Amino acid sequence: MESSPELLWGRILPRAVFLTLAACCAAGCGLDLDRDPPIAKIPPPEVTISQPVERDLVELRQFPGRVEAKENVEIRARVTGYITEVNFVEGDIVEQGAVLFRIDSRPFDEVLKAAEADRDRWVALIAKNNADLDRQANLMKKGAGLQEDFDSAKAALLEAEASKNASEAAIERARLDVEFTTVKAPVKGRVGRALVTKGNLVSGDQTSGTPLTTLVSVDPMYVYFDVDELTVLEAQRDNRERNPDARNSRVRDQKRPVFIGLANETNFPHEGVIDFVDNRVDPETGTLRVRGHFDNADEYLSAGLFVKVQVPLGEPKSRILVPQNAVGTDLNQKYVMVVNEKNEVVKKPVELGTRTDDGLQVVESGLSPDDWVVVNGMQRAREGAPVNPTKTEIKSTKPVAEETPQPSADSASAEKPDGQ
Repeated sequence: MESSPELLWGRILPRAVFLTLAACCAAGCGLDLDRDPPIAKIPPPEVTISQPVERDLVELRQFPGRVEAKENVEIRARVTGYITEVNFVEGDIVEQGAVLFRIDSRPFDEVLKAAEADRDRWVALIAKNNADLDRQANLMKKGAGLQEDFDSAKAALLEAEASKNASEAAIERARLDVEFTTVKAPVKGRVGRALVTKGNLVSGDQTSGTPLTTLVSVDPMYVYFDVDELTVLEAQRDNRERNPDARNSRVRDQKRPVFIGLANETNFPHEGVIDFVDNRVDPETGTLRVRGHFDNADEYLSAGLFVKVQVPLGEPKSRILVPQNAVGTDLNQKYVMVVNEKNEVVKKPVELGTRTDDGLQVVESGLSPDDWVVVNGMQRAREGAPVNPTKTEIKSTKPVAEETPQPSADSASAEKPDGQ
C-alpha cells in the first residue's frame, strides 16, 4: 500500500521541527551536549597519627598456671572402729594437732592392758630364772651341780627375756592403736567436709583405710606452670650472662621473681619467687614444669585456682610500644597502618610482644620509632590511599581485654571505632 505525500510530510515535519528547536536552544544557551556533568571531589578521610613510644622494658613471658597447696593431706582411719566424735566445723582453719575425729578406744585399751599384763608375767619369770641360774652357778662352784642343769637354767632365762621383749613390742603396738583412735590434724590448714559422721564404722586397713576428710595448708601456696623450650633456653642463657656460677646454685637461692594475676584481675599484682624447676623437659609437650612460691597470709589464693603467670627475663631493653587499637589482623599476620611523607597509607607487618599494664602493645619488629602510626580512624585508612592526618601523642590506657597466656599470640583486635 502506497503512502500519500501528505501523510509522509505529516510524519517527517514534527521530527524536523523538534531537532531544529533543540539545536537552536543548545546553540543559544552555549551548552556542550557531549560534555559530562562535573563530579564533586571527596576529601581524604581524617585520621589521627602518633609516633611509637620508646621505653626501657624487661621482656616478659606469660603462661597459664594452677594453684596448689604446699601440704595436701587425705586423712584416713588407721584403726577399725566406730566414730564417737567429730570435732571440727567443715571449712574452718584448724591448727596442727587439733583433734578432728575420735574412734571408740575401749577395745584397744583392753588389748593394751593384756599386753602389759603379759609383760609383767615375763618380768616375774625372768626374776625366778635369774635365781635358778644363780643357784646352779653356786652348785657348780662347789662341785655339786651338773652342767646340764646350769645350761637349762641359763636357756630358760634367755627365753624369758626374749618373750619379755616381744611383750613390750606388743605393748607399743597397742599404745599406737590407742593413739590412732584420736585423729589429729597433721598440719595447719583448712579442713574439708566430714566424709563420715558419728556412729559410722570405719576401717583401718593399712592400704585402704576409710577416708575421713581432707586438709590443705593455706600459707604459703604453690603455683605450677609449664614453660616452653624457647623460654627455658633464653632463661638459661640469661642466667649464664648474669651469673656464671648460677648452674652451681640452687634455684630457690637465686630469688628469681614471678608474678601472678587471678582470673578477675587485668594485671599481675601478686609477687613470688621461683623455688623449683623440674629436672627434665617433657618430650611430649616440649615444656618444663616450674613452681612459684607465694605468701598467702591473707588467703587470696585457694588450691585449684587458675592464674595467669608472668615471668620477667633478662635486663631492661629499649622497646617500641603502640596502642592496642593501632594493631590490625590479616589472617594470622599482625600489621599497623603508617602514614608517609606524602600522607599516603602504608601497611606494615609487625611482630608483637607482650602488653604492658598501662594498655600499650610491645612491637618486637617491623616498626621504626620515626614512623607515624594511625591510632584513630584505622577503619577509614586504605593502603596506598591519601589521608588527612592529625598528629598527637600516645597516651597510656588501661587494657580493654584480658591478656592471653602466650605473648606470641597476644594482640589487640584489628578494627575498633574511633576513641576506643
